[in-house]
Amino acid sequence: YLEKRFGTTTRLATCSVYLLQFLLYTGVVLYAPALALEATTGLSTTMSILIIGIVCTFYSTIGGMKAVLITDVFQGLLMIASVVIVIVTAAVDVGGFGEIWRIAMDGGRIDFY
Repeated sequence: YLEKRFGTTTRLATCSVYLLQFLLYTGVVLYAPALALEATTGLSTTMSILIIGIVCTFYSTIGGMKAVLITDVFQGLLMIASVVIVIVTAAVDVGGFGEIWRIAMDGGRIDFY
């Protein structure tokens, strides 16, 4: 579409920018969990990146989009549960939600107008 509408130069520029963005994104996506794997197992960063890349590629290829979707749903539920646990733990440490409300009222954080 871009080549037909704007010419070959635009298509090549767009493709190059997208490729650069994809490579940078993939690097971050592989590097972040590799740091966690390195810290927990003692493997090198390079080996951790290779293992994560191979496992994710194999998992996506064998399981397809359904497996990826199920994993994403599980991760989403896990994140929501983690946030709820953090909020409840913080509320208990402070003295309950009533105490949080009182502190917010005393600090003038409830006045929206």
